[in-house]
Amino acid sequence: MIRIFNIHDPICATCEYWIEKDKNIGFQNKQMFIEYGHVQGKCLSENNTLRNPHERICKNYKRWHMLPEKMR
Repeated sequence: MIRIFNIHDPICATCEYWIEKDKNIGFQNKQMFIEYGHVQGKCLSENNTLRNPHERICKNYKRWHMLPEKMR
């Protein structure tokens, strides 16, 4: 099952340290989002602990380099 998240949300799924083997950038109606295939990913900044993609950012949060900057 593919799950999607807004690229501008400061959550684990948008973090450079959150590693999930099926993590990709997707497009739908010209909107960019993050798609992934599993429920959890590993956080490299927290000793490879398992994290859910919707968890809020921590002190080590670093925006995933594949994502564009938020425009207002």
